[in-house]
This record gives sequence, structure tokens and C-alpha cells, in this order.
Amino acid sequence: MPKVKRIGCEFFGSDSSNGVETSFPKLETLDFGSMDNLEECDLNTKDVMPRLKHLAVRDCPMLKRIILALGNLEFLETFMFWGLNEWEDWEMMIWKEITIMPCLLELSLDKCYKLKSVPECSTIKKLTIRYCPKLTQSCLPPLLETLELLCDASDLLKEMLANNG
Repeated sequence: MPKVKRIGCEFFGSDSSNGVETSFPKLETLDFGSMDNLEECDLNTKDVMPRLKHLAVRDCPMLKRIILALGNLEFLETFMFWGLNEWEDWEMMIWKEITIMPCLLELSLDKCYKLKSVPECSTIKKLTIRYCPKLTQSCLPPLLETLELLCDASDLLKEMLANNG
């Protein structure tokens, strides 16, 4: 899908403001990528993929905005982002009082050259960061079992250790 520039609620056939039924109610894995012109991915819809466990976004070099509705991510276990050269910040909308991604166990960031931060999530057990030179992190998740840092991560590692020492 080389010409796609935006993914939003119309992609999922959903418009929760009009009372449309839940889209993809049983979908557990979503992996999309190789979209060279994709600039925005808006998953800010209450009724999209309520059972999603694994989300991967890869090889979308022009992607600048990812908007997530955290109410949808209650069951998310794995979050993987690779090759998002223009992505700088997370945009998260909270639809209800919830713990942010309460089931998230694994977060992988690779070649997100402009990404500056990672949302706090206390349940992460495996954190992988590769080629994310602008990334800063204020603290390590308390349940972290595996940390993998690669390429120009020495400043990030020093900051993580200083804040968790």
C-alpha cells in the first residue's frame, strides 16, 4: 500500500460517535508496515480491536504521528516499532480510568531516530532499544527482566542507571 498517507477510523469501518459496532472484536495481532508514504496512524477510536495483544508497526519511514486510545490497549502484551524515521512523540488518549497498558510485557523500538520518550509502563519485562539516539527515559520499569540497548545508547543507559540507582 505505497500510496496510503493516513490510517484512521474510516480504515477500520468504525465511528464510535455514531454508535457503530466494535471493529475487529476478536483481532489479537496487528502487524502493518512497508508503507513508505504513511504519515499518520490514528487508532484513537474507542471501539477498535478491544482484544489486541500484539501490535507491530514497521518500515514506515515517513510516519510522524501515532495516536493511540489507551482504552483499547487493555490486553496489549507486545508493542514493536521499527523503522519509523520521523516519529518523535507518543500521543495517547485515555478513554477511561485505566492503568496504561496493564498487560504490556514487551516493548521494542528499533530505528526510531527522532523518538524522544517512552510512556511509563510498570509491567514491561523486556525492553529493547536499538538506533534511537534521541530517546531519553526517566526510569526503568520495576519488573524489567531483560534490557537490550544497541548503538549510541550510552547516554540513555547512564541516565537510566542514575535514576534507578
